[in-house]
Amino acid sequence: MMSKLKSTKKMVFNGLGLLLALLIFFAYAADSTSAVAASASGTLPQTQAIVDLAVPAQQSDCSGVPQISYFSASPTTIEPGQTATLTWGPVNNAQVAYLVTPGQKTGVGTPGQMTVQPDQTTTYMIQAVCGETTAQALVTVNVGVSACGNGGSPVISSFTANPLVIEPGQTTTLSWGLVENAQAAVLVTPEGKQGVATPGELVVQPGQTTTYQLFGYCGNDVVGQSVTVTVAGTLNCTGVPNIPFFIANPQVIQSGQSSTLQWGPVTNASGVYLSTPGGIVGVATPGQETVQPGQSTNYALFAQCGSNTIQANTTIYVQ
Repeated sequence: MMSKLKSTKKMVFNGLGLLLALLIFFAYAADSTSAVAASASGTLPQTQAIVDLAVPAQQSDCSGVPQISYFSASPTTIEPGQTATLTWGPVNNAQVAYLVTPGQKTGVGTPGQMTVQPDQTTTYMIQAVCGETTAQALVTVNVGVSACGNGGSPVISSFTANPLVIEPGQTTTLSWGLVENAQAAVLVTPEGKQGVATPGELVVQPGQTTTYQLFGYCGNDVVGQSVTVTVAGTLNCTGVPNIPFFIANPQVIQSGQSSTLQWGPVTNASGVYLSTPGGIVGVATPGQETVQPGQSTNYALFAQCGSNTIQANTTIYVQ
């Protein structure tokens, strides 16, 4: 009897073991089937899916080298605490465009712009990607006094308007050359002041005769030039213009020194122009201009009324 009971228990235990083994087998088979199905359907683990989302989508219409139309900063030189605006044009033949700043790379739409406030001289980059080909454009924003660290006065190479005389409704182009030994260059128009890169230009459409000014700053030293755009028909004059005076103070200087040209209010004139070795520019009256000739130089002031033109001259002697 005891032998039969032991045999029965042994069979039960063996049956339970077989059942447990079958359950483990089917569970494993189900997991394997699910994994194979997931792999076959293209489903990726969550981590891999996130990585793939960071990859720019490929575009079939992109081949060759990307084209960045332009990338600029305005102004290119600022004081600590001031801001500059980065501006970029359309980027063609590219899958994606990035703005690269110190420590950061950001995808951007094109065209576009961004205001930045660097605390030190900083170079920015627009990077365009097409497959394995990359194009880039760089621009540097200068911060602080590095542009005129040795002091002295800024030097404005030129500031002109072309044409100087326009009809109502027409436009003219203000153009200025490189402003050297300066922390910043500022253009003053009837609309206000704006920092500008140098050299540069701006198309304007004044409704009346208007004077524009360009200033260069180096610490406490400020140098300016002006140009006047005459809008024909807005000033009435007949006969001969009158220039009350045109002088240089001082008239004799040592090499490296500067002198100031000064002129009084010019009457009965449709336009007044200052002639220097750097060119002829329209000026407001009365007015003045600081110059630093390297040798004895003659300067002239012209006033025009129709076909009548008069001229005043002054010479600065350099010893």
